[in-house]
Amino acid sequence: MRLNVKWLFTGLALAVLAAWAWRHSRQDVWPVVNAERLAAGTDRTVLCFGDSLVAGTGTLPGEPGYPEQLAQRLGCEVRSAGFPGATAADGLARLRAAPDLSAGLVIVTLGGNDLLQQVPWAETERGLRAVFREFQSRGAVVAFTGVEFPLFGGDLRGRQRRLCRECGVLFIPNILGGILTDSALRADQVHPNRVGYGKVAERVAARVRKLTGSAVAGGG
Repeated sequence: MRLNVKWLFTGLALAVLAAWAWRHSRQDVWPVVNAERLAAGTDRTVLCFGDSLVAGTGTLPGEPGYPEQLAQRLGCEVRSAGFPGATAADGLARLRAAPDLSAGLVIVTLGGNDLLQQVPWAETERGLRAVFREFQSRGAVVAFTGVEFPLFGGDLRGRQRRLCRECGVLFIPNILGGILTDSALRADQVHPNRVGYGKVAERVAARVRKLTGSAVAGGG
């Protein structure tokens, strides 16, 4: 029987690609702390917690920001606690000052101001890790929305992913990707407008829907 060398190499290449993709996807899947409580319906309330992106900076008066548009997409009430200018350390301080603040699912958006203020990643990581653990100790599933700015290089997404994996947090990477570089989607250099926040809400909704039906979810 004659062997078609071209098809042989094609088959081998596809097999290698499939194996690489499987290994890569498995690296982005990990147990999420408290997910079983959310899947069981113990508490499916949603809280967005973080900085100006949660507060809706960039929208006009009366326009819906990201949490409001997220509520429309999830079909449930979404509460928000956003503090413009907050770093990860600021967020931790505000959380500790509000011992009853929690929800079934808490979506944390912090770290952007750390980048803008050139806070060392080690300090940002300590603050985020403490915020995650504090919400988890209150029974919440935690998701983290990563923020990246074009001018900042390095493996920031990799660092964010590793932190989320270590903490059992759902990772939603680069929620501003393609938004701040599009004048139709941004209000200024670091904030979306109403339409841009709609894009953010779509990205977040697509990832957190998994948590209501599964005890395991993955990163990005």
